[in-house]
Amino acid sequence: MRPASPGALREYLYPLGYWETVRAAAQAHGVDPFLVLALIRQESLFEPEATSSAGARGLMQLLPATARHLARTDGSPPAELALEDVETNIDLGTRLLARLLRQFGGSLVKALAAYNGGEEAVAKWERRYPGREADEFVELISFRETRDYVKAVLRNYRAYRYLYAAPTPATTSAGSPPKAPFDMMAMTSPARVVATR
Repeated sequence: MRPASPGALREYLYPLGYWETVRAAAQAHGVDPFLVLALIRQESLFEPEATSSAGARGLMQLLPATARHLARTDGSPPAELALEDVETNIDLGTRLLARLLRQFGGSLVKALAAYNGGEEAVAKWERRYPGREADEFVELISFRETRDYVKAVLRNYRAYRYLYAAPTPATTSAGSPPKAPFDMMAMTSPARVVATR
């Protein structure tokens, strides 16, 4: 089932491209479909025939060698041109994303950094900066392209969740004090007309 449309302009900026295929692959591999959309938006802008200068191809910009390695796990290596096939590319890319999330203990930041910059690079940054919080870890990524990539995909992901995900119940009851400082600013500042969260 397709999520409710948030409006034409927002749907243009954050489309639900290939939604049924994305949803099926995300469900099969245990990944949030909005995260997959966020990654596709950044990688290819939903262009199935996109090709990078490094030779990565398709919606989720997979290198042929990576795709062959992923496909080998189920015994059916894809043909070279299959990376432009929407279902094949989304399935393999989502499988890779799920594997990276498991490998890095569910850390979105590290999984996305590995998707872009490689697993060895993330392992090196983990050794160099052990125990850092996710937001700090992002800033310590030494590859500027990867650092900007992680921030962009996370921004996309927040937008998709905000626009399309089912709302969650409020966690603060009517009688609870606000969480400082942002709720206090929203509640007490006459200049503020919208909540800051």
